[in-house]
Formats: sequence, structure tokens, C-alpha cells
Amino acid sequence: MRVKILFFSVLAFQLSCEERYFLSLDPDVSDQLVINGFIDQSEGPYFVYVELTQGDWKPPLGIENAQVVIKDEGGQVESCFHMFEGKYSCAGDVVRGNPGVAYHVEVTYNNQLFTSQPDFMPMIESTSLMSWSEDQIITTSVNGADVIESSINFDLDISIPNSKASHFFQWRFEETYQVRETDFPDPFGTIPPPCYLTKKIGSKQFELLFFNEFSSRQISLEDVIVRPYDQSFLTKHIFIMYQHTISEPYFNYLSQVKTLTESTGTLFDPPSGRVQGNIHAIDATVQPIGFFGAISVDTTFSVIYPNQINYTQKDGCLYDPSKATYQYEPYCADCTKLSGSSKEPPIYWSMVN
Repeated sequence: MRVKILFFSVLAFQLSCEERYFLSLDPDVSDQLVINGFIDQSEGPYFVYVELTQGDWKPPLGIENAQVVIKDEGGQVESCFHMFEGKYSCAGDVVRGNPGVAYHVEVTYNNQLFTSQPDFMPMIESTSLMSWSEDQIITTSVNGADVIESSINFDLDISIPNSKASHFFQWRFEETYQVRETDFPDPFGTIPPPCYLTKKIGSKQFELLFFNEFSSRQISLEDVIVRPYDQSFLTKHIFIMYQHTISEPYFNYLSQVKTLTESTGTLFDPPSGRVQGNIHAIDATVQPIGFFGAISVDTTFSVIYPNQINYTQKDGCLYDPSKATYQYEPYCADCTKLSGSSKEPPIYWSMVN
């Protein structure tokens, strides 16, 4: 069994925020437009984020009154409507993502038109398989002490067909699991339904690779996910891999984002340079930042059940008549207190086994 050294504190059930891949690069610049999004080969909807920087390294604010459309190379137009916090939904009724077709976004805000360079959606030309194993890691506790923790680690095996063309890929990972509330005694014998949590996970923000005619056709990446073992594994636990086949311009953009954010800490820490996206405006005083891409997505699910793991873990929410109510964690009484939790399972929960 391998022992790895990772420097982070293990906090159970803590969620990460949704990744947007944008950067506010100048602490003195406010009101700089940030546009991000992509279209894939699904039936939709597709999403575009429109926001304004605030300066002082604060996260951007969502814009509610922009006009957002997606266009394909044939001139078809898909209008998008605002949902919340600068997130716009594009239904896919008119414009539908197809490999080999170029797409761009147009955003009108404050009587100015912002548009992206057309991005071509590539074909999926890779096979990626995840495999997991039980392992151990050395973590650093909040008190600064080294602690050996049990973990579940995933490796990624990638196979690319022979080709003289270059191929560009991005991988992202998520996990979904249940949080079960304490079944306190009640006169009706009601068992509280669980909550479902989905969050981003991975040893890095995301993985990027490109292949040309001289590249090896098979590559293995170790420990793309290193997940400390905790009570979330006491029920069905789903790990999700999103393989994105992307264009070379989108790959170059994400490479810059990856380099800057992983060297400076978080997306909102002061980075060391400017990331060039594909959004532009002719008459704007301050040019926008961000990228609108066309990607092909392949999704893989990996399920782990409690009886597949040799580790043991006590369920902290299990009812114990010797414990007072205040001795339970708050989410044991109401799991919806956890940010991002829902009583409704995701659509794939019952379909993936």
C-alpha cells in the first residue's frame, strides 16, 4: 500500500464552488466584463455566464440585463434567458451542438456588442477509463499535526487512436453521495429522506493533455482523484468523469488559467499575468475576458458501494440514545443546511449502478 503526502485539512461534507474558468486580473479595474460558457453535442440547455469585475480581487457580480445569443456558422440564432446571478440558459431549440460546426456567442450590454471568435467543436477521439484503489495519505490537520488517513484514489488510463492530427483534451471530476439525517424517535416512525450532494473533486483543478502524431497513444495519470475516506462512503458513492474534447484555442486558454490559478491559489487570488480569451469588443474601453467554447463531452460514472471497501467508519449521524441532540452535527438534524444539498436525487442516481 502506498502512502502519499498531501497538505490539506480534511473537512467532511465541505463543497467547492462551481468552476467558471475566469480571472479578474487587475485589482484596480472594476466593471470589466467577464463572459464564459460553452456549447456541447447534447440537446441542451447550454449556459453562458455574464459578470462584471468589482476590483480588489472580489468575485465578479452577475449581470441580469444583458442580451445573450448563441450563433452557429450557418447563421442560426439561439436566444438565451437570464436565470440567476448572471447565468443565462440557452435551450437548444434552434442552435444545437454538432461536431465539426463552429459556434460563437454575442452579448449586448450597455449598448455595446461583445462577441467571441468562432470555436469549432471537435470529434471525440479518446477512450478514458478510471480505476480506483484503497490507499493512505498523510494530511496536515488544522493543528499542524501529520495524520495518516485512509483514502480512495483514482487513476486515469487514456487511449488515443493513431492520427497525424493534434487532439486536445480536458478532464474534470465530480462526486455525488448521500447525507443521511439522524432518525430521531417520533410517534409516527417517519424516516427522514437523505440529501444528495454533488461537488467537484480532483487532485488538480482539472487535467489537460494534447496529442500529436509523435505522442504515445496510451497514457496513464495517477491519482487524478485522491479522496479521504469518510462517512460519505457509508452509502452508494458516485464518481463522475467528464472528458472534454476541445479546440486548440480553448486548450491554450485553459492552460493559461491552469498555470495561473494553480500557482497563485484560487481563481480570485492575484495572478501573475493576463489570460487571453476569445471574447472581444471593438469600441469598449476595457476589453472583456473569458472564453466561449465548443466542446465534445463524454461522461463516465464509477460507483463505489460500502461493501467494496475494507475501511470502517462510524456514522456520526446514527441515532444514539446516550447522545444529547446538541452533540450531533447540525446537518444530522437538517441536511439541507449543507450548501448545495438537495432532497431530490440527481437524474443519474438511480440509473448508475
